[in-house]
Amino acid sequence: MTEVTEVYVTEGPSAPIAMGWIMIIGGAVLAAVSFFYNVGVSTGAGGMYGLPEQVANTDKMAVRSMLLACGLAAFVSGWVSLLGGMILEQIKRR
Repeated sequence: MTEVTEVYVTEGPSAPIAMGWIMIIGGAVLAAVSFFYNVGVSTGAGGMYGLPEQVANTDKMAVRSMLLACGLAAFVSGWVSLLGGMILEQIKRR
């Protein structure tokens, strides 16, 4: 018969904790990047005749909103994963 050896990892963070930190940092960066996303497009008039040089593009505004929503969702999901991993570690210690 073959022997089955169980492997226990005792050092280092567990997967939910590591993934939680990655999602928290990535989500915060993505949410911050969304505020600097340029939504303007050139009118071609160059400011002549009282026309603005740039106007807001609704498609780019939707992309900026999606970047913000995805960043915030990743941030919140990261906290849920981190807290779940910490709870699992405390259960494992007992």
